[in-house]
Amino acid sequence: MALSFETEFRDKLFEKYYQCQKYLIPKEEYYKIIEDLKTVAEIAISKSRHQYYLLKKYKMLISGDEENLIKRKSPKDSLIY
Repeated sequence: MALSFETEFRDKLFEKYYQCQKYLIPKEEYYKIIEDLKTVAEIAISKSRHQYYLLKKYKMLISGDEENLIKRKSPKDSLIY
């Protein structure tokens, strides 16, 4: 019973993701963005347009050995991670 519920939930979640990719990020892409942010932070000279986009859109929150992605928003809004 629990397995079918989890499968159904995951299917509905991905269905919403394919409708609007603005709010949900697949796990593989999430970790890729974190790795990209790490490498972008190390680059001191010129950055690509995509790297500037990542720096503008995301921030990383590191707590202990856990790394979380935080979406940058205006100062009035609450953080999204």
